[in-house]
Amino acid sequence: MAVSFRAEVDAQDMARVNRFLRDVDKTIVDELRSSMKAGIFPIAKQIAAKANSFQVPMSGMSRAGVRKPNRTQWGALRVTPSKISVTPGKSKRNPNLVTIKFDGTKAVGMVIADQAGTKTRGNGLRGQFFIERLNNVVPGWQRGGRYLYRAFMPYQPYVYRLGESILQRWIAKTNRELESR
Repeated sequence: MAVSFRAEVDAQDMARVNRFLRDVDKTIVDELRSSMKAGIFPIAKQIAAKANSFQVPMSGMSRAGVRKPNRTQWGALRVTPSKISVTPGKSKRNPNLVTIKFDGTKAVGMVIADQAGTKTRGNGLRGQFFIERLNNVVPGWQRGGRYLYRAFMPYQPYVYRLGESILQRWIAKTNRELESR
């Protein structure tokens, strides 16, 4: 199970930059990707640490289930450099430059509590009661997840500025290389 957040950039601008860089030299696009990953990975680790600092919202969520031992386990979300993808200008419909995916395979309980009620209002009375209890325990969330989204939001402006500055550095580098040719 993975939860992701996306930073939006104008897709047409990114597509134009990507086409241009690909025409000049494919290694420049690869360098841009690796630079973005290296720059954003420390922030992604901080976001995961902040999300992991939240306490178990309801009793019983920290215990493993009987039939499926990992299904209700409350554990730590993880992020690795391979979970950060950089897609400059891949699609006009998807304006996302950077996607950070948090691995929740060992923290299924946290992912369930984080996302419960975001797409449905719960299946049956038990599901509705579960979502209602979570909303009482973790009040004041309007969109996104209860834990990851709250952990991400303070970092959002910094992630955007960092991505923009890395992109501007690579554009300047490419311009210098073109001028020297």
